[in-house]
Amino acid sequence: MQKFHPRAVIFDMDGLLLDTEPIAHTAWSRAFAEAGVTLREDVYPQIIGRTSADTNQYLCEAHNLTESAIHQIANRKNELLRQAYERTVPVKEGALDLLSALDARGIPRAIATSTYRDLALHKLQIAGLIHFFNAVVCGDEVKRGKPAPDIFLAAASKLGQPPEVCLVLEDAVPGARAAVAAHIRVIIVPDQVQPPPEVAALAWRVCGSLGEVNSFLFAGQAQPFAPGA
Repeated sequence: MQKFHPRAVIFDMDGLLLDTEPIAHTAWSRAFAEAGVTLREDVYPQIIGRTSADTNQYLCEAHNLTESAIHQIANRKNELLRQAYERTVPVKEGALDLLSALDARGIPRAIATSTYRDLALHKLQIAGLIHFFNAVVCGDEVKRGKPAPDIFLAAASKLGQPPEVCLVLEDAVPGARAAVAAHIRVIIVPDQVQPPPEVAALAWRVCGSLGEVNSFLFAGQAQPFAPGA
């Protein structure tokens, strides 16, 4: 494993920093059920990490629904999510320690999430993480969603760093592929779905938790390294 000290770290959000994928799954299932349709469990993992537009198209085709029907279901899902996120937004174990370690070393951080901006900022604020980030790039702010590289290239640009000195942390396959397409090292921290071998092979490392990422990056460092080291 080659030595590499990132000058900036770009985080996915849902399923990586925030333990929100089970909440989203429940909301989708309920919205489908209220519409008299059963959400296919073999299909659901395929939408994780996609933009809203891509998700709606995929679900529409998989369930043989009209565009109007999937938009009604998606709107109901969004309503259920807003209700859930008014109460709490759970943070993944190890997230605060990793963010604090990066902050202590002066390493800038960005969010690159397929979630649209208003909801993304709301979740980060409720979770108490928004102050850790120098930039937030969202799914409604790029032309192409993951697995296209656009969102990670935009995040690197906002942090003022070239892609090759950045590190991406991702839980989902589309995000991992997007990082590779952007020529950025990626550590995969799987959440709902384990990466297939061909995707895991593209990663710099696959870690079981953010705590493991923290140990991998910083274990044994008596003093913080400089971001350009």
